[in-house]
Amino acid sequence: MNGLNLPYYNEQKLSMKFIAPILNKVDFCFANIQDWYSSEISCELNGFLLKGKPYLMVATGIETPEKPYFFLQEYKKSINSKGNPEFQVLAAMITAIELNKNNKIIGSFVIGQYWKFIILEKIEIEKYEYFVSESFDSLKLNDLKKIYNNLQSLKFLYCK
Repeated sequence: MNGLNLPYYNEQKLSMKFIAPILNKVDFCFANIQDWYSSEISCELNGFLLKGKPYLMVATGIETPEKPYFFLQEYKKSINSKGNPEFQVLAAMITAIELNKNNKIIGSFVIGQYWKFIILEKIEIEKYEYFVSESFDSLKLNDLKKIYNNLQSLKFLYCK
């Protein structure tokens, strides 16, 4: 049913009806790690303030997120939607690398039914390199399984 109506969903309905069920199956909540929705993250880098509110952040913390491990950026309904989720998630990922004082983080963004995963690495001071996966079409069963498996792998690799 979602596949038929997907092109007509606004971002809120897309996230609640289509994306949230996948995230709930993964269940990022355990020990002192949980999922945070629309929580702000910020840092100053090279005289610029980087800040944002990623739709999903998986991080340690009880009352507020502390150490982020993974981000999923706003769910745009189409490539023509206002804003660029790839750049938005990259800003959050750079912020997390700086706050966590580590060199690597993984994120993802969704445009309509298509998911992409990103690996961001800090290769030297003020230099970053990132890699974007192929698109996974969540309306295709094999791709949906890959999305789920990628999310489960992130959960166990970076959060435990």
